[in-house]
Amino acid sequence: MLASARRMGSARVTMLGLGALSDDAAPAYDRRMAERLTGCGMQVAGLTPEHFAEWIGGVIT
Repeated sequence: MLASARRMGSARVTMLGLGALSDDAAPAYDRRMAERLTGCGMQVAGLTPEHFAEWIGGVIT
């Protein structure tokens, strides 16, 4: 996965990752992997649906 992310990052592909949240909106994803993917150029967020549209609008403009 990381090798693919590195290749896509090198090709300037816009990569977005959305981490899972628990039922009480606490982050429930592998933060270390999220950091590694961020290092490959991926934008990673863990957020509620209410904030999703605002985040996606900010990262694709």
